[in-house]
Amino acid sequence: MCLILFSINQHPKNKFILAANRDEFFNRPTKEAGYWKENENIIGGRDLNSGGTWLGITKTGRFIAITNYRDLSNENKNARSRGIISKDFLLNSQSNKSFLNDVSSIKNEYNGFNLLLSDNSFETIAHYSNISDRMEIIERGTHGLSNHLLDTSWPKTEYGKDQLTSLLKQEIIYTGDIIDMLNNNNEAPDNLLPDTGISYELEKKLSPVFISMKGYGTRCSTALIIDYNNNVNFLEVSYNDKKEVIGKKQFKFQIML
Repeated sequence: MCLILFSINQHPKNKFILAANRDEFFNRPTKEAGYWKENENIIGGRDLNSGGTWLGITKTGRFIAITNYRDLSNENKNARSRGIISKDFLLNSQSNKSFLNDVSSIKNEYNGFNLLLSDNSFETIAHYSNISDRMEIIERGTHGLSNHLLDTSWPKTEYGKDQLTSLLKQEIIYTGDIIDMLNNNNEAPDNLLPDTGISYELEKKLSPVFISMKGYGTRCSTALIIDYNNNVNFLEVSYNDKKEVIGKKQFKFQIML
């Protein structure tokens, strides 16, 4: 993922709401969200290069999503695929703490990343980055995560948090509203652009919530809503390089405790 916006315990009907965009090269082979052959309790997309995933959820309440930490000056071309971390979490039963202790022990084998994960039906969300090497437990609030650390004040994260905060005022929140929120392709003003070691031109093109570039851009948007009775509503919308919708996958179920 390249942008994740989420709220926890901020809405009277829903304890967890997530909005996320995955940005990737369009020629990278990908499988849209679905049930996994290894374990049919898992729902998520797949990166067919490595077999990993950028976001997934299980019917037993395990959840993980990952963003890259952009720092091209420290990029290791031989690093392990970060999506494998997400796959491993979904396929096992370790607690957040135990799993992240294992990840921390091999953190230098990966380029920079952020993780959001839950092992307890979304009563709390854990955040971990191998840049800070610290686990943070989030119990409530509205947050944004892009290609830096949690709640770094980038224009796209600030815009997204504002939009999500506005949605939280609605009595009923629909997955379609979340997807619409993620379609904003306005570039950030020059004075607000971050400096991540790339050119001004590329930084500008990567600054919108929804990215559209030749060969690279937002390939899917995900909306996830979980109410206080553990009912899950998951919607993934996929796009081609012309920003045309090429697929929709929706899953509804109740977490099995």
